[in-house]
This record gives sequence, C-alpha cells and structure tokens, in this order.
Amino acid sequence: MSVARVFSNLCITIWIRRSSVNNDQMHIEDFFEDLEAQFDSVTKKDTNHPFHFQARIIDIKTMSFSLKLIAPIIGPDFIAGLDLEKPIWHIFSTRCISEVHFLAAQDKTLPVVRHLTEPMETFLQHIPLPGLMRWRTFDNPELERIGAVRGASSGFLMTYQGAEAQQICVPVLSLAQLSIDSVDV
Repeated sequence: MSVARVFSNLCITIWIRRSSVNNDQMHIEDFFEDLEAQFDSVTKKDTNHPFHFQARIIDIKTMSFSLKLIAPIIGPDFIAGLDLEKPIWHIFSTRCISEVHFLAAQDKTLPVVRHLTEPMETFLQHIPLPGLMRWRTFDNPELERIGAVRGASSGFLMTYQGAEAQQICVPVLSLAQLSIDSVDV
C-alpha cells in the first residue's frame, strides 16, 4: 500500500470524526481503533491473493496474439513456458506482453509457476544446445526469423541461419519473443 493511500485514509478518518454530529470531541481511542481496522482490512486484501503462485497455466497476450503456457517461469524481465498444444518452449520479454492471466489447471501434476531472480540473458545460458529456434525482435515484431541456437554469452544469442550456416549474433535485449523446439532425448 502506498504512503499516499495510507495518508488519504488517515485524513478521511480524521474528517469523519471531526464532522460527527454526535461527537463534539474526537476520542483518541476511537481514532486508533478505526486506523487499526483500516490497516487490518488492507493487509488482508494484499496477502489474500497469492493465486498466481499456485497457477499452473498462464495465458500470455501480446498485441498480435494470445498463447497458453504450462510449466510457467517468471523472471524479472521475461516470462517463459511450454506451449499447451505443441512441444515448443516460448520465452517472452515482459516489454512485449500486454496481459498475463493466471489460470488453474485440472491436472495437478503440472508444475506451478516458478519465480526466478535471474534475467533473461542468464536464463538463456541454460537452454539445451543445439536447438532450432524462432525469434522476433522489438524493431520488427511481425518478422519471425529462424536459426539454430549455438550458445548465449556476453549479451548475445549465437545462431546459425540459412543453408550456408551463416553465424548471426542476436542481442538478447532486442528479443521480444523466442521459441525453441523441445525434443525429448
């Protein structure tokens, strides 16, 4: 809760007490009881809604499409998960996401959402290699590029693209979306 909201609630409480017809003088005990009740109400609201910690499916909405992901992972600058219908891992920069809906799942074997403290750049260093990937960048989000991932380091994702296997380094900060085909070994 912000300081402004607490101060606003305090001012409203004081004004109500002062304008009370039955009470010519404000009783300090009543004042603190009201403040305590307001505080209890606000703290219950804030701690009463950790639903997203129990979610097993998230629905990501961008400007152009919506996608449901299972086994969701939330980092400070990205959201990742496995496509609900295809064996593809999707990683989205939070800058390209317009909405996230946390959904319950009937299948309790699905993992709940995991929260990471590492940024996307560090997370990408742990992806299995080599692998086929598709990506979109912020400068041209409609164009999907395809290549083979070879590694990630120093802020770049190393890929090979095309029949002649031309090496391309994609800056991680330019990635809006990254999709990696998942293959069980």
